Amino acid sequence: MKPISAVLAVLPLLPGCLLGPDHERPADPPDLPAAFSTNALAAATEPGAPVAANPADEAAWWAAWNDPLLARLLEEGCSTNIALAQARTRLRQSRAALASSRAALFPTLSAAGSGNRNKTYDPDDSSTGYRAGLDAAWEIDLWGRNRRSAEAAEAEFEAAGLSVEDALLALKAEIAADYVALRLAQSELNIARSNLAAQVESAEIARAKGASGFSTGADVAASDASIATARAALPDREAAVSSAARALEKLLARPPFALQDELAAPGPVPVAPDPPAFAPAEVLARRPDVRRAEASLHAATARVGAARAARLPSINLSAGATATADSLSSWSAATKALSFGASLTAPLFQGGRLAAAEDQARAAADEALLAWHDTALSAVHETQDLWTKLAAERARTADLELAAAKDVEAREAALARYRAGQGAYTDVIVRQTALLAAKSELARHRASLATLTLSLAKALGGPVPAR
Repeated sequence: MKPISAVLAVLPLLPGCLLGPDHERPADPPDLPAAFSTNALAAATEPGAPVAANPADEAAWWAAWNDPLLARLLEEGCSTNIALAQARTRLRQSRAALASSRAALFPTLSAAGSGNRNKTYDPDDSSTGYRAGLDAAWEIDLWGRNRRSAEAAEAEFEAAGLSVEDALLALKAEIAADYVALRLAQSELNIARSNLAAQVESAEIARAKGASGFSTGADVAASDASIATARAALPDREAAVSSAARALEKLLARPPFALQDELAAPGPVPVAPDPPAFAPAEVLARRPDVRRAEASLHAATARVGAARAARLPSINLSAGATATADSLSSWSAATKALSFGASLTAPLFQGGRLAAAEDQARAAADEALLAWHDTALSAVHETQDLWTKLAAERARTADLELAAAKDVEAREAALARYRAGQGAYTDVIVRQTALLAAKSELARHRASLATLTLSLAKALGGPVPAR
């Protein structure tokens, strides 16, 4: 009993040994600017770049779109989207893996029972026996192998949770982007229909003038060609509307045309609220993909400690209790036995397998660190690029609105001159074509503003600080 007592005496001290390395959050990439720039030609550290703001919460940011249908689509998509549901099931798997890994830190206890009857060729020579027992075993986590494995599983669980957060962020942005695409397609369809109506109006004037002898047959032919061209543009526009609606239905895990009645009514391209502004360092602390990369690095670092500990000796304790009886009614008189043991296992020769496993774990940790740096740099560059693009797109707004307004005036003036016999019909066609292009470009610009704002909000890690 003396060796057993000695082992028991040091047991409380043994789990304190925990082989490293310990995980530390990586430092931000060097020379990280203090703020993002909205000037395509300026450095990101120059004055005038966005500074950290205190944005409203997420619900308020989406409410600022002032679009009840979009809000309903977002709510439904968050509960029905298949990709998001898959991410959540992977989170459940990771939670179960974490629980399984933590179980190695505790003793195991199992119960067994058996009954048998032995009979020889002599009919009177037979025996019956019953046995019941409890067995316990525990591997002392001398060097922290099991604790490091549990630490790695916990980091992987965190990474799975961040994958869900990232998937939710991406889903909301994708639903809103597809909704913007639907409204743009509907706007372009309405513009094409208005263009057809304008071409018909011009053609009627040309025919009336031709019937009165004030225009040539060329004007009538040109007007008919313009009507045919305008009519030919409608099917593509209608198909674009249908395609955008089907994309939304797929995101919401609905069959085709399930949302036809809700999406059929045209509406304007929504105006996106300003995105919140954060410094680059804040973006790295907010984005789910960067945080997930750090969690993966944490898991890889913990596995290095587990691989190191696997090369060292391990101690296993075992205990058992059994009871044996001749019949089920004689358990009080059963033969009872208790046992206790300890074993020491040391890996003396494994052909280099354990050393190779540690080298592999270290290389995986180095790779995870490089992946974190790559993810962090990509996040900063993506965000800066979107700030620049959004600022450049906003700079076009006034000119595009002015161009569309002036093209309306020019078309009306050209039509009035032609009606009065002071202008050529080709002038009307040219101005109508310019007006169509201006209206389409303005509609695409407004959709681009909304889409870039969505992309930027996603690049910032969402419209609100991570909770």
